[in-house]
Amino acid sequence: GSLRGRGWKYGSGFVDGVFPILSQSAQELLKFIVQNGIDDGDIFGFLDGLVPSHDTWDDLINVAVQLRLSKQWDALIL
Repeated sequence: GSLRGRGWKYGSGFVDGVFPILSQSAQELLKFIVQNGIDDGDIFGFLDGLVPSHDTWDDLINVAVQLRLSKQWDALIL
């Protein structure tokens, strides 16, 4: 299906409607954001505890996709 005019294009390898299963770190970050709301100090503290790697970047992108799909715009902007 076409995503034209529907906002953020997230089609970098995703099949329409099929998204990657979140890793444990990504699940924890998403849960943290949803439960605690938006506080940049808390989120940066959480991010400081993550291992800097390509997998971490993948996790952050996957969390951003999930936030976009659930229309949690404030969390996505942060």
